[in-house]
Amino acid sequence: MSKDVSKDTMEFHRGLVRAYDPATHTAAVLLAGSMSRTILGVPVAQEIPAAHMLAGTPCTVAFFAEGSQSVVLSTFGVPPPPATTLYTYEDTGTDLTLSTSWQTVPNLSITITPPTPHPWTVILMAQIVLRSLSATAEYAEHYAQFARDGSLVGTMAQAMITTAYEGCTIPLLFKDTVTYAAPRTYTIQAKKSGGSQTKAAAWSRMTIIALRTA
Repeated sequence: MSKDVSKDTMEFHRGLVRAYDPATHTAAVLLAGSMSRTILGVPVAQEIPAAHMLAGTPCTVAFFAEGSQSVVLSTFGVPPPPATTLYTYEDTGTDLTLSTSWQTVPNLSITITPPTPHPWTVILMAQIVLRSLSATAEYAEHYAQFARDGSLVGTMAQAMITTAYEGCTIPLLFKDTVTYAAPRTYTIQAKKSGGSQTKAAAWSRMTIIALRTA
C-alpha cells in the first residue's frame, strides 16, 4: 500500500505582521499572494524576539497538517525602531528627618511602564540635599541609594557633615533596563551613621530618562 504523504507536507507563505500580542507571543498575519487574508492568533517561534514583531514587518509562516496549524518561523527587513524618549522628574516637596535605618525619601517615586513591547534603557539621576539642624559640630556619614521595587540597587553614595548647620548634596546615578511586561518603580532611600537631626530637604530631586533601545 502506498503512503499518502500529503498530510506530512509543510507549506510556507509570505506575510506581513499586522499585530502582535506580547502576552501570548502570537500575531495577526496578513498572508500574501493567492491566500491574501489575515489569520489571527498565529504562534510565533520562541527564537523571534518581540522587538522583531512590529506591525508591517515581513515574515514567513509555515502551515502544518493540512493547514490546521501554523507558526511564524522568521521575520526579515525589520524596520528600525522610532526614536522614542520618556523624560520625567519629581521633587520631594517634603523634608525627611534621617535615622540610622534606611528610609524612603517621600514623594520621590516614579513608575516606568514602557508603552511598547520592547526593551527600554532607563537612566536615573538624583540629588539629595541634606542640612544639619545641630547647633554644635558633629561628625556623621550620610548615605543615599536608589531602590527598585523596594530593593536597593546601584551604588551607595555618601557625604560627611562635620559642622553646625552644615548642608551638602549627594548625587546619584543608575542605569537599568525595563521591559514591556515588567514595569519598575524607582525610589530613593537615605540614612545616617549617627549624630543629631539631619534632614533630606524638600528640594531634593529625581530625574528619569527612558530610551527605547530595540
